[in-house]
Amino acid sequence: MPKAMETRRLQLTIITPEDYQELLDMYAEPDTFKYIKPLQGKTPEEYLKMLASRREQSLKKQGYYWVARLKSNQDLVGALNLNPFRDSERIQLGYQIRQQYWNQGFATEMGRAGIDFGFKIWQLDRIHAFVEKEHLASKQILKKLGFYLLDGAFALPDEVPIEMYGLDQQ
Repeated sequence: MPKAMETRRLQLTIITPEDYQELLDMYAEPDTFKYIKPLQGKTPEEYLKMLASRREQSLKKQGYYWVARLKSNQDLVGALNLNPFRDSERIQLGYQIRQQYWNQGFATEMGRAGIDFGFKIWQLDRIHAFVEKEHLASKQILKKLGFYLLDGAFALPDEVPIEMYGLDQQ
């Protein structure tokens, strides 16, 4: 399993069962999945199954899911993922931030850590990000991180339009 990653303010560690309850609490916040339709409205049991699957994926090095905590007090800030998009070969970067930490630069900080891991450790050639067209804040973060729009927009079955972004290894 990869070691913890650190940024200026955060420590990121691979998800463990001890993190599950805090993540469930974050998932219960009203707008956590506002722009991630497939993850909306699930039961705690469904979320727990998803978390266990993400942990297993991390242990097998098939994808990674980290919890991000403040270095200063270990408070949960959010989660970061670098994993296959819908069982495809495209590796996606994603993040969720607890509401009390919105608009403080944590998504950008976590994103940079994920990008560094993806290119330096996992040796990826490209990292993708999939964003609902209406999610302006996330699109702004991706642009700060150097991502660019690929292939325009598309819609997944029974979902809203999605834009695909890419960032290439340099």
